[in-house]
Amino acid sequence: MAVLPENATRPLLMRMLQAEYVMLAEVSRTNDHNPRSTTYLWYVDLPKAYRTVERELLKTLYNLQCRLQAERKKEPLALADESAEEAASLAQRRVDYLTHMMLKVHETLMLMRCF
Repeated sequence: MAVLPENATRPLLMRMLQAEYVMLAEVSRTNDHNPRSTTYLWYVDLPKAYRTVERELLKTLYNLQCRLQAERKKEPLALADESAEEAASLAQRRVDYLTHMMLKVHETLMLMRCF
């Protein structure tokens, strides 16, 4: 639970609503559904929030795979330069870093699916 000022809370809640982490329920006091007489309740639908997190993790994994493929395509170009050894080392570090990040995202995804 957090206590935030209203001007900081509204934009945050709207971004969370757009990303489908929170939901909004309208409880109207009258039949005309006038916004002034309607109470808005924010709530979290946990299964839907979990699916949203899982979808974003899968999207991140896909983006990392695309970036890894692009880095591997650039690797032969780096070897053709005059400073081939330094460029090859830098390219290999990028590939290693992306591979490590993919493993971390995959591990997080598997933990989410298990629990």
